[in-house]
Amino acid sequence: MQLSEDIPATQILVNAYDEHSVVIADIEYTQSLILTPVSVEPWPVMTFADINDEALLMLLREDCDVVLIGTGAVHYPLTAQQLTLFYDKHMGIETMNTRAACRTYNLLANEGRRVLAALLIM
Repeated sequence: MQLSEDIPATQILVNAYDEHSVVIADIEYTQSLILTPVSVEPWPVMTFADINDEALLMLLREDCDVVLIGTGAVHYPLTAQQLTLFYDKHMGIETMNTRAACRTYNLLANEGRRVLAALLIM
């Protein structure tokens, strides 16, 4: 049996990342963003302290099952109350540093998972 990858040509993946930017489809982003396999949009969050319920509600979408939050250079956990927003919708939620979130996003997107990454870029 021969196996081959079946990745849609239009799927959006992270090409490169460092402490201050993320490159997606050859475009460098230097501000926080929300990334799905089909879209890139701004996320109005400048620091981890700015991640409030309003910012998290932007991530609750019908078209995703897993949400990754890249918290910048250092990993910070969400509060139990914040996690409940996702658990109540039966969505997976993980926080990690932004570099790890970029790698994990690419892996899950390549597997065809319905993933969303909210990346804090400072």
